[in-house]
Amino acid sequence: MSALRLALQRDGSWRSSTEDPAVAWRLRDHALVGPLVAMTFDLAGARARRVLLLPGMVEPDVLRALRVWLRHGYADRPGRD
Repeated sequence: MSALRLALQRDGSWRSSTEDPAVAWRLRDHALVGPLVAMTFDLAGARARRVLLLPGMVEPDVLRALRVWLRHGYADRPGRD
């Protein structure tokens, strides 16, 4: 299994290193449960993808920044219902 790398874009979409770079991943939902970060993404023309992150899977500073963005930045992103 290859490592999945996701990059957050300025428009709020995500790009994957393992998928077609033209395919935008759209964050549908997320949950922060203790140290676990669970995210569900929609991809055009494909099934939803689920990503689970635990400490140790990514750099601590990156995980911390992601948790802050999900708690505060994502909810305020324009165009979000």
